[in-house]
Amino acid sequence: MSQKVINLLPKSRLKDLYQEMVFHRLLSAVWLSVFSFVVVIGVQVYAQFELQRRVTDYQGRLDQVKQQVNKKENSDLKAQIKGVNNLIADYKNMGDATPKFSKVLMAFSVLPPDSVSISSLVIDPTKKTVVVSGFSPTRDAVLDFYKAIKNDTKNFKNVDYPLQHIVRPTEVPFQFTFSINDELLK
Repeated sequence: MSQKVINLLPKSRLKDLYQEMVFHRLLSAVWLSVFSFVVVIGVQVYAQFELQRRVTDYQGRLDQVKQQVNKKENSDLKAQIKGVNNLIADYKNMGDATPKFSKVLMAFSVLPPDSVSISSLVIDPTKKTVVVSGFSPTRDAVLDFYKAIKNDTKNFKNVDYPLQHIVRPTEVPFQFTFSINDELLK
């Protein structure tokens, strides 16, 4: 059997007790919040001071290391710079000693007519000569190509074209040999 609980307090007093209980719970929650807030603020202030102390400590160590490294690094860096400068000078000297083939190619590329096919282009920098061979559908196109090279006296000279290559009127293979002017290789 279950017992029934009967509260004999008047309703106004019950209401007061209920409100008092709610007030105490709210007060406990407020005090807990205030305590948590104070703890969080305290931890943040401590963390800020600790981090500031560490930054100052690390900055001092970094300055010491920089001073030590600068002494050794300056001599190492100077040696590296000298080595790189020597390498650059070597490349520059090699570049100055090597003919400028791109100038030769640029000067040559505008000369062949559209119908002429170039199959080989050999540049000999020691002899300063070019040997070009290819194929043309007509004899006139080969002769136009020959005249274009011969007339480009600014860049090329001494064009050698054996006449036996122009015996056929069509389907003409050709091979020219000519010299490069010194100014083009500078």
